[in-house]
Amino acid sequence: MIDPQDLIDPMPSAPVWIDEMSKDPNVEKLGLRNTKPGGVWRTLLEAFWRGGRDIRNLLRSVVNSIFNPTGDWADLKAAEHNVQRILARQTEGKVILTRSDATTDSIIPEGSIFRTKPDMQGKTYRYLSTARMLFPAGQTELPVPIRAESPGAAYNVPANTITQIVTHLPVDAVTNRDDWITAEGLDRESDDSLNLRRQLVWTELAQGGGNALTYESIARSVPGVLWVSVDDTHPRGQGTVDVYIGGVAGAPPAELIELAQAKLNEKKSIIADVLAKAPTMIPVNIEGTIFYDPDYGDPTTLLPQHTEVLQVMVRIDPDDKDIYPLVEKVDKFGLPVDRIEGNLRTIPYTVSVKLTSPAQDLLPLKNQRLEIGTINLTYQAAVKQS
Repeated sequence: MIDPQDLIDPMPSAPVWIDEMSKDPNVEKLGLRNTKPGGVWRTLLEAFWRGGRDIRNLLRSVVNSIFNPTGDWADLKAAEHNVQRILARQTEGKVILTRSDATTDSIIPEGSIFRTKPDMQGKTYRYLSTARMLFPAGQTELPVPIRAESPGAAYNVPANTITQIVTHLPVDAVTNRDDWITAEGLDRESDDSLNLRRQLVWTELAQGGGNALTYESIARSVPGVLWVSVDDTHPRGQGTVDVYIGGVAGAPPAELIELAQAKLNEKKSIIADVLAKAPTMIPVNIEGTIFYDPDYGDPTTLLPQHTEVLQVMVRIDPDDKDIYPLVEKVDKFGLPVDRIEGNLRTIPYTVSVKLTSPAQDLLPLKNQRLEIGTINLTYQAAVKQS
């Protein structure tokens, strides 16, 4: 694929361009041969070179923004097609407070703070309760609604990770169980995602019901939908289409499916039976041996890093491109075993990887989405040749 910027050649370096100009026959006729630094002729050529360089850089930027706009250019281009960037959003959900002494009523104030333990990068994620709750006598568990203190997908933490109570409360413990999220947190939509939706919006002009790209465009317009797989092969009979959706990782919450269904009902053909669904989650169990450099590597620090890389591989997070530039994601063509091994090798001091599970490449169906299951990695020091 041609890079739009390549349509306009960059300006040569100053010495090369000045040398070429000095050798031009028309210039030689004028007797202008002194191109030493500090000379009048050299200074004039440098001024012309700077002007030409700036003009070419501007033209390259403009041409690139026509095809692959970024930043404000992407917003302006998308607005021409009535597509707006999806803004960041805070995670909402519920935690469970537990206590052993249930002899009295207790009040859980609004704004009570809970947080996760520090992750391998030292980050903790804090959440605030959004309602004043009564913990009645005789009850040992209480669900409490919470909201992340800041927007972002990073606050969509796994189950059983919100375990610390910052505010003093008359309870023993807190945790977040499976399906604790009611509204997934979102990062500000990336330029790549916005450009994709802008391009897909043209498919919504199709007459007679549209196609898979039409329904993908409609589903992606719902905030929180980052993963879409469309089965338009009449899965439930003639005229039926199933649209499987997901967020950053894992199965989508029921509220997201309802929003996607409402958007599909609004824009679908009147003769089409279109359903938004959650995909079937397929766990990928990882087993194998990691050979590491014994002089620098330590299994106690390598295991959390390898675990994080495996989770990054199956999630959709635009920040991963900068934080984990070497990690290759799962794509529509599936997950080859050598990609898993290659991603594990991106961790420093990892010499080699031998996986026993999965034993073969994975290719999910249209109604399936991969997620990391159990992780059982054995660490063995690599033998160094003397």
